[in-house]
Amino acid sequence: MELLMTDYHIGDIVLSSSDNFDSELSYLWVWHADKIPPHIGISTKNNYFSLKASGKDEALEIGWVLRLIERKKIVTLAFQMKDSILLSTIKDVFANESKAESNGKTCLGPVKEILGVRSAVKIHDLLDTLYERKEIEQVIGFNVDDSFKGIPMYELEEIFDRLKKLEDV
Repeated sequence: MELLMTDYHIGDIVLSSSDNFDSELSYLWVWHADKIPPHIGISTKNNYFSLKASGKDEALEIGWVLRLIERKKIVTLAFQMKDSILLSTIKDVFANESKAESNGKTCLGPVKEILGVRSAVKIHDLLDTLYERKEIEQVIGFNVDDSFKGIPMYELEEIFDRLKKLEDV
């Protein structure tokens, strides 16, 4: 399959296994990495956080997160960060959040604040900066097969449309 110019290519994805995943490390999570738009979360020290239309995930145990990804066969990428993120930093940022909204508050907001990339508008911007800074150690893929060529490119409007649909449910 040819790489489309509409995909944000992720090279060298390591397929998930129990010996290459350390829940104590810090990860940027990209759920539904094959869909428009994907969903973003962050974890450190076995605690997962994300901002969703229905509220937020705070300090979920990573084992639970991994079981959900496997049970639902969700194509997910975990970007292992070179440096550890303080759990207190993540907790402090998420304490000020309530939920993602179609008015502009997305799952990317708290994550880009935590990672110090406030200028990022979409996951592609965030990843560009993290790669430029050499802050990504490795990428672990869950439910990724040979057909996966990268995170689809999308417009900001598609994020807000998706959030609006979720709000209307």
